[in-house]
Amino acid sequence: MKLDNIGFPTMYDERARHADQTTPMIRCDMVLTDLCTFRCPYCRGLREDCRGSVSMETAKKVIDLWTENGGLRELRLTGGEPTVWKGLPELVRYAKAKGVQSIGISTNGYSDMSLYDELIEAGIDDFSISLDACDAEEGDRMSGGIKGSWKKVTDNIRSISKKANVVLGIVATADTADSLCDTIDFALSLGAHDIKLISASQYNQLLTSAAAVSDEIRAEHPLLNYRIGNMLKGRNIRGLRENDSHRCPLVLDDASFAGGYHFPCTLYMRERGNPIGVPSENMRQERYEWYRKHDALKDPICSAYCIDAFAEYNNRYLYYRLKDQTIIPVLEPDRFKTDCFEKDGRAVIGAEEMTFDNAAEYTDVFLNNPSYRLLGICLSDDMPEEMNVQPKHTALLYEKENGETFWFTVKNSELGEMIL
Repeated sequence: MKLDNIGFPTMYDERARHADQTTPMIRCDMVLTDLCTFRCPYCRGLREDCRGSVSMETAKKVIDLWTENGGLRELRLTGGEPTVWKGLPELVRYAKAKGVQSIGISTNGYSDMSLYDELIEAGIDDFSISLDACDAEEGDRMSGGIKGSWKKVTDNIRSISKKANVVLGIVATADTADSLCDTIDFALSLGAHDIKLISASQYNQLLTSAAAVSDEIRAEHPLLNYRIGNMLKGRNIRGLRENDSHRCPLVLDDASFAGGYHFPCTLYMRERGNPIGVPSENMRQERYEWYRKHDALKDPICSAYCIDAFAEYNNRYLYYRLKDQTIIPVLEPDRFKTDCFEKDGRAVIGAEEMTFDNAAEYTDVFLNNPSYRLLGICLSDDMPEEMNVQPKHTALLYEKENGETFWFTVKNSELGEMIL
């Protein structure tokens, strides 16, 4: 599936193909405060050194850094509850004047409608609002027991959705997972433009009840369709799988700011991972160095909680890096004959002990083998399904001294360590 089709506006193939530490920033989250009017049962708050509220001066300086290299496609203001932060409309106007293309806000929807109208007038064009229940009793409970909160939030959603893009986030817990379809139907009846399903960190299970959502509804809501499609294929919303990219190139042009630090991403910050550094003119280089050294599959936060769209983006980035590299010829799939597949190909060329961790040490074995000439590669995404090549793998075609050919596969991440 192309990134362009999964419903995340800042996730697209053109970005994945060209992003690096010098291209303009694409998406940035800014935590303005840890204060909140709700006490949602699944919210874990912020790490100790990120609590409190950022000053207007600091917020503007961070926006300056993010926009200095050709603008910023999307800024998302969040918290806590960002609408309790004083000066919010002023900051929105400032970001708009700095050339930010889209300014979004993640809110519980409980502020007065007059403030939301003021924010729309200032430049907010995208609202992400939490809606975790389809009835007042459960909705009030999920807010932390605030009576009347669910009604106020739902009334606000009806109004906001007529004036700006509204994506409703539904967080599934053990108590609410079975009623997802009812909540989705109700959310759409409020005028939501799309639905973002996610499981709470403490729950983190396949949301199988969402399978009952109709094809008609899925077809009209790409984010909802993406998440349900993944679930039907057995992919959880959270967590990395064995063949996913070990590296996280998302950090190259995407950032999260909280408490005076820049973090790899919002999820990493929310799960109380360590920051990369303090925003400065060296921020992009610091993020590049983190990307080159960090193994996401060995990081307990990334491996357990990385969301599907982030993993999809990182896999796609690696795909394009391998496809566009000029060290090894990229061949057409028809060069790889089924009867020439060698399941023990690694052992044949002398690389049976190669892993991701030591892949770079095997570069010469793969590229300059004295007994077997590497003719070229083909990525599994470009090969017919009937060839049954594992996803996120690359086929390598070799020629023996007698002219016979054979091929086998390695993980994209392993080949990337050798040649990128």
